[in-house]
Amino acid sequence: TASDSHDFDTAFRRFLRDNDYSGGTVGVLKDGLLVLAKGYGVTREGTEVKTGSRSPVSSLSKSLTAVAVLRLVQQGLLDLEDTVFGKKGILHMIKPLKADKADPRLEDITVGHLLRHSAGWDLNKAPLFDPVLNELYQSRGHAVPDIAREMDEPTPLDFYAIIQYTISQPLHFTPGTKVVYSNLGYLVLGRVVEEASGMMYEDYVKKFILNPCGMWHTRLGMPPSAARVVRLDEDVPIEETPVIERRDNAGELSLFEILDPRSVDSALGWFSTVYDMARFARCVFEGDAVLNDASLELLLQRQDSAPVLHSDSWVCAGFHTNTQGVVWQDGDQHADDVILYHNLNPDDSEAGRREPDTWVVLLHGSKLHHLRHKTRELMGHLQHLLAEKYPENHFARDLSDINASAVSDGVLVKFTVDEHHLDAYVTAVKQEGYNIQWVSPYTHQRHTSFIITSRLVSSTDESQFDFKLEHGLTEKQLLSKKLHMERHDYNITFLQSYRSQSHEEPNMFLAIFRKHAFAQDTQLKYGTDHLPEPYDKLVQMYQEKKFYPLVQSVVPHADGQEEHLSFIFVQTPSRRKSVDFKNYYRLADNKLEKTILANAKQGRILSFLDAYELQGKTRFAAVFTNETKGRWYFQGGLEKGQAVLLIETRLPTGLWPTAITGYMDKEAGEVKFAIFMQSEGADTVMDNHNHYQPNYKLSDTKLTDISTGISGQ
Repeated sequence: TASDSHDFDTAFRRFLRDNDYSGGTVGVLKDGLLVLAKGYGVTREGTEVKTGSRSPVSSLSKSLTAVAVLRLVQQGLLDLEDTVFGKKGILHMIKPLKADKADPRLEDITVGHLLRHSAGWDLNKAPLFDPVLNELYQSRGHAVPDIAREMDEPTPLDFYAIIQYTISQPLHFTPGTKVVYSNLGYLVLGRVVEEASGMMYEDYVKKFILNPCGMWHTRLGMPPSAARVVRLDEDVPIEETPVIERRDNAGELSLFEILDPRSVDSALGWFSTVYDMARFARCVFEGDAVLNDASLELLLQRQDSAPVLHSDSWVCAGFHTNTQGVVWQDGDQHADDVILYHNLNPDDSEAGRREPDTWVVLLHGSKLHHLRHKTRELMGHLQHLLAEKYPENHFARDLSDINASAVSDGVLVKFTVDEHHLDAYVTAVKQEGYNIQWVSPYTHQRHTSFIITSRLVSSTDESQFDFKLEHGLTEKQLLSKKLHMERHDYNITFLQSYRSQSHEEPNMFLAIFRKHAFAQDTQLKYGTDHLPEPYDKLVQMYQEKKFYPLVQSVVPHADGQEEHLSFIFVQTPSRRKSVDFKNYYRLADNKLEKTILANAKQGRILSFLDAYELQGKTRFAAVFTNETKGRWYFQGGLEKGQAVLLIETRLPTGLWPTAITGYMDKEAGEVKFAIFMQSEGADTVMDNHNHYQPNYKLSDTKLTDISTGISGQ
């Protein structure tokens, strides 16, 4: 409720002020929905903290690593009893500097010991303390061994140098007999993941955690300005394991201006948002996309051999947990404060008190030792919100550039999804019950991005919610994927050819496959990379056989002089009337509007639109059919802000975007967008008494800064 939200806002701002945090973000989950997501205050640099601000997640990096390890165990590629060092160890290639002086207990360290911080290293012990932070200690003048100098290694140190140096020192305790928080242990686990999987650590986490959990914002490493600020002029006794306070800007440097985030990847190196960390908690503890029940039980398991200070709570794999079924993870004391809290038994909360299933708080500052209890107190200000039967799901806001009211209408539009994170974004969209309707690629500043529109699934039609999007496919891979999917009753319904900046072969394909998408008697023809002349002959032949196009996608030939066309045509014999269509390519922008109007007069509406560059100029390919009827609106040459405003203004009138394409405006040096919006069916509301009036001015005064478009019915 509004009053509840105001109450929480007041309490959270007071919490920030009282504890000297400059800002923070909060995400709250209840019954799988993100019922609250908000940003407060500013970063250390004075930048406004927004809900989607990406921050270092400190030891939540260890949680990601632990889940990766358990996924490998689940796959049968690893066992928690596997030893790590020595001739039979997973990392047998990393050897102590002087093998004859190595601690013999080193070969007893298992994967399970590393997971639960009981491998034998104690960061409170001189002279080395925490070897992962050695460069930080050096920069502050502390009397610790200089690993870089002793190893004759350049800085920033890589993880292999840190590991090799540390395993050359005696262990502080016998593995498995004690629990002491260890950054080093999780740095080692990152290398275990690489050896067991045969993949780079980052790639494994992305494929098996980020993508299936829909974590499309999460990255390994970020620019220094986003990281934790530390003071280099403080003289704190190292025995106190310094918690570095912010005072003024003099003498301050980011932790990651000293440490390379990638050199501490699996221990401290990940950056994320409250949206993604909430997805992570939901995915791991409430779903089976990453871990099954047996693996989750293994994650929560107590290490029996190590003594536990408090019998009702213990360190588990990548988290802490207790006998009440609460799981949490907080931050490293040298980094910004964070907390992820999840209740495995949410119905067992105190009588009369409603509590979220999960909350995530990412803060700018490092002040508190009891963040779990403090944030739980804050959740007490959300009682009415948690009692709502149908609260807003803030995950949807994260997936769209258009405003909340448009999202509440069940429409998502995202103008820029980077190709590297497309899989995770698609998963996130599907998790919230949306069906992807349109995808269009474009290239800007050597990045391939995608425009994606989605609608909330309201139909029981299987093809609307059971679909798979594949991208980065070569022509051969596309054919193989199509045949494979057809064996499982998935039909190809959408195809885009595009220039990829992420693959060795520049021309790639994106395809959407839907379960039982067509009637049983439907025939489908698809083709890729056809030159114009043979393509035109194919179109004529298909038209004679009463096929019509679903897709006509274009990329220029390598010499930029001619098109390569890819297509999907379908024909359904049981259909009473054949579909009337016209297809075009090589349309200039001024010809596109005229072509849209001319076809509208013949009862054909735009059904597919693509943009490409030919001989240094933007050209369009378009398909028109009489398959649908209704009002429509088209406008090109829009900047992103104008495109967003157009959609937000037109959605309430019953129009929704059916085709959006992006293209480079070389004169302006920026990407422009062309948008086609259409109503659902032949409704009675009209934009203008003249059905096909060119240069129709948008009536809403908010759009006075947008050039004119065309509309019709």
